[in-house]
Amino acid sequence: MPTHLGVILDHPMIDCVKSILFGQYAEPDDSFGANISLVHKGDVIGTDVRTRVGYAPSYVSPGHKFS
Repeated sequence: MPTHLGVILDHPMIDCVKSILFGQYAEPDDSFGANISLVHKGDVIGTDVRTRVGYAPSYVSPGHKFS
């Protein structure tokens, strides 16, 4: 949703979600701030970030007007 809003408002947006739509990754370490790249067809399309110990990671990716 944030990316769609960015397109409508023509503002830069970053997506941060709890589940991925596509891409491959390995589970990051179970420590705060641990991260690993989210890859699709050989390109890095985001990052898998552990925001709390013992919880599922969040997925962060560039949205509208970011590269």
